Amino acid sequence: YDLSDVIFVADQKWMIYTNKDVTEKGLAVKGMHGYVPDPMEMHGIFYAYGPSFKNNYSINTFELIHIYPMLCNILDIAPNSNIDGDIKVLRNILQ
Repeated sequence: YDLSDVIFVADQKWMIYTNKDVTEKGLAVKGMHGYVPDPMEMHGIFYAYGPSFKNNYSINTFELIHIYPMLCNILDIAPNSNIDGDIKVLRNILQ
């Protein structure tokens, strides 16, 4: 039986795991990813502090893929060209 075309999506607050993930001490899995990102409860918190960032500045939620090009910008290194992130998304939080 081929499950390559089947996608399982757990509801919020639920995890999908196999029996091998359960040990005598309980669930061995420390975290999960792959959930749909739409619910606000699934969004993370991003704090930035330092000479590169504006003080007391807030922005709307954003995808974490944009952190890499922002860090490359701060460190003055060229990001890999084959990425999904874009410095434009976070440029306005920088000094």
